[in-house]
Amino acid sequence: GGSGIGFAIARQLLQYGAEVFIASRKQDRLEQAAERLGAYGPCHSFQLDIREPERIEALAAFIKEKSGKLDLLVNNAGGQFPSPAEGISPKGWLAVINTNLNGTWFVTQAMAQHFFFPRKQGNIVNIIVDLHCGFPGMA
Repeated sequence: GGSGIGFAIARQLLQYGAEVFIASRKQDRLEQAAERLGAYGPCHSFQLDIREPERIEALAAFIKEKSGKLDLLVNNAGGQFPSPAEGISPKGWLAVINTNLNGTWFVTQAMAQHFFFPRKQGNIVNIIVDLHCGFPGMA
């Protein structure tokens, strides 16, 4: 929610009257986004690296404290390194997998357990990049 598509989605949800929570690894970007989004409605921000399950649990507690409920989860975090496949290091590969795959799963599972399953309702939107012509230079 701190930039790009996530920011645009947060802004639109606020314009529809939703209370919005945004999360981002970068605190400065997060604060700037929350300030800008606050002009449209109630926007709460939380510094989060989705690769850290304990921080995701802290996010769930934060949402419960501020709102008590969550109706919609939009997973929008993602990342990659500009590198041909033969050049990406094991550390770089794991960073991509831990963000794009594991982190998304950790957030989805935690929010479902804390909010969606108990109420037997909730919505999840996972945003991915679909490339039809490849992405040269990206492993």
